[in-house]
Amino acid sequence: MAITMKDRLGSRSFGHVATLAKLSISDIDIDIEKSRELKNTFNIILDHFSNKPMRGGCHFYSAAMYILLEEQDINSQLVIGMVKDEAFPVSFSHSWLEIDGEVFDIAIMFPHYMDGQPPVFASVDLDTSEKTLRRYGLGKNLRKDDKSGLNALNLSISDYLDGYPQGKDFLWREILRMGKRIFKGKTIQDLREKYNDKSRVLK
Repeated sequence: MAITMKDRLGSRSFGHVATLAKLSISDIDIDIEKSRELKNTFNIILDHFSNKPMRGGCHFYSAAMYILLEEQDINSQLVIGMVKDEAFPVSFSHSWLEIDGEVFDIAIMFPHYMDGQPPVFASVDLDTSEKTLRRYGLGKNLRKDDKSGLNALNLSISDYLDGYPQGKDFLWREILRMGKRIFKGKTIQDLREKYNDKSRVLK
């Protein structure tokens, strides 16, 4: 019996999952002008996540991917909302990216409250290579007690990243490391100013 991504996520074998996910992504045809750059960026985030997994890191990793794509002139939508997955009995708040209505989600590999689930690329579950059954964006408001989600929703991208407990530059430095071949000499302050008026969309 084949070992699935879900099995490997159960033992937190994030590196194995990232390798399998990259193989799956290479077989997906996506009709955008910069599909190669999009795939490469998703893989960069996968590699960083597998080396530095962050439980409940959806707000950070979705923002990081949004910034890396924007810097390559790839338009995406940074989304927050309620999500329903069969692995958890109730809906939960989550952040992800959308391009032309298709979902891109890496941080679901290590969420709060439930076991890790396979990443999603262009709405495709990278474990099954079928359209994800997870329901994204239930059209509901976030829970009033969801301080983390409400914080991510109400702050600009820059203000959210600046508010990390380990220091205002900490997450920016991680993004610079991920995008060292993309940013072309831009500094944290350059990025902070550019994304100070960008924020998440609630779905």
